[in-house]
Amino acid sequence: MNLIGMYLKVDMITKYNFDIPIESIKVNCLRLTNQLWKLIPMRENNEDWHK
Repeated sequence: MNLIGMYLKVDMITKYNFDIPIESIKVNCLRLTNQLWKLIPMRENNEDWHK
């Protein structure tokens, strides 16, 4: 089980009573992680990683 699955076992309810499905949180965390791993080599190679 990954770290996200360990802590997020039920759907998230916001203070405005919106229900956020746990699967959408997992997908967004994975997407952001992949974006970061793409930027690291670009920065090391002095490419334009700010775009």
